[in-house]
Amino acid sequence: MSITLYGISGSPFVWRVLLALEHKSLVYDLTSIGVSKGENKLDWYLSMNPRGKVPVLKDGDTVVYESIAILSYLERKYPKSKLFGSTAKQHASIMTQVMEQCSYMEQDTLQIVRPIFFGGVEESRDLMIQAVDRVEQELNHLEKILEQKKWLTGDEMSAADIGLFPLLMIQQRALGKTEADTLNLSFNPLSDQYPNLLRWSQQIEALPYYQKTYPPHWRNL
Repeated sequence: MSITLYGISGSPFVWRVLLALEHKSLVYDLTSIGVSKGENKLDWYLSMNPRGKVPVLKDGDTVVYESIAILSYLERKYPKSKLFGSTAKQHASIMTQVMEQCSYMEQDTLQIVRPIFFGGVEESRDLMIQAVDRVEQELNHLEKILEQKKWLTGDEMSAADIGLFPLLMIQQRALGKTEADTLNLSFNPLSDQYPNLLRWSQQIEALPYYQKTYPPHWRNL
């Protein structure tokens, strides 16, 4: 059976899955979805994901959407190079981190980056600043965790790490845009401001397959 991942360049949720596929040394095809052209709203795509979002993973006759569900599927189907631990205790620790990201990081990340990338910074200013405040609280929490650990849940990279990393990368990219200048934020999620997170992120960037997962259109902008 062949694996196909449907996604868009720069989506943190697609990036999560790419990192997982590469970590597990799986062979896959990446199919770009033209969201700006409405391809995600066509019947053939909606038949795989009725919400019309990315990513979608198709593995033979199996179709999975939502990035964390895809990671969980890949772990169960392809257990080599584990991402969710080997014991119930490890699994619980990793899933706690993953669910905290879903609950306390994802929506605030989108609140920050969407107006910068797609317009509406002035209209969203207050909401964006509030979101940054909440994200900074989360980063302070993660910074403390990484004082004692190489990775978020121990000595091995896990789904918790590849779940978080793309969110921080897209925050960093958005806040580096000129559209963000009027917000007067001194916040940078992967800088000397957070030395443990910076060290952690550099470990991911040093992975042999990292460049293969990096959003192609980011290289030229």
